Formats: sequence, structure tokens, C-alpha cells
Amino acid sequence: MALPLDNPNPKTDAVETEIKKMGPKDLAALPDLDGDDFKVIGALIQYFCFMDLNLRRALETFHAAKMLPKETAFQFAWASASSAAASAKRMNRSTLR
Repeated sequence: MALPLDNPNPKTDAVETEIKKMGPKDLAALPDLDGDDFKVIGALIQYFCFMDLNLRRALETFHAAKMLPKETAFQFAWASASSAAASAKRMNRSTLR
């Protein structure tokens, strides 16, 4: 899945400018992440994984119901097959060890 494009705004631009001004010692002096920071990061990861899973499930349902346009259905079938083949390769490699 492709990464979304940047969505710059004044706050993130200001933070980015300040970080670019900092040297290695200044960056190392920043406080460590705490438990609340890890909870927020974990929640964001869970949300995006949940959205990705459900979007994939919706595409599979649309594909099975033949509700996708022909060119999209072909691309989806090809991507699903190549993804399944890659997963099978990884599984075979891990069982051979």
C-alpha cells in the first residue's frame, strides 16, 4: 500500500524547521518517549491496520460479487495472486529453517 502524500500545515512546518536546526547533541537531549506516547503510537497503528484490513475485505467482497470494473478486477486479481505467492514463499522459507 502506498504512503499518503504529505499534508503540510503551519504547525508541522514549524516543528520540521526547528528539528532541522538541531544538531546531533540537541536531538539526543530530547526527552525519551513515555508510556502515553507509546499508547498513542500503538493506537494509530491499530487504526490504520484495521482500516487496511477492512478495505481489503471490501475489495475481496466486491471482486467475488463481480462488482469491480474489468480492468480493476484484473489488477486486483493479479495483486492478490502475487501477494499470495509471496506469502507462500515466506512460509516455505520459514518452515525450511
